Amino acid sequence: MVMRDGATPTIAVGAYSPDGSAVRRMVQFYWKHPDHRDELMDGRAVQRLRDDDFGQARRKLG
Repeated sequence: MVMRDGATPTIAVGAYSPDGSAVRRMVQFYWKHPDHRDELMDGRAVQRLRDDDFGQARRKLG
């Protein structure tokens, strides 16, 4: 991942999921579904990570 300023942050994904694969799926999910990025602000993304629920976008409530 390359940030706008050119930085390439390193994340120890193994600290968040056993082999890091769920974190990679999470990054890919929010990259492909920008309309769901608000989930990153309110805890829904954390729940998705816990559930490893990155197969498809959930319907937005409200």
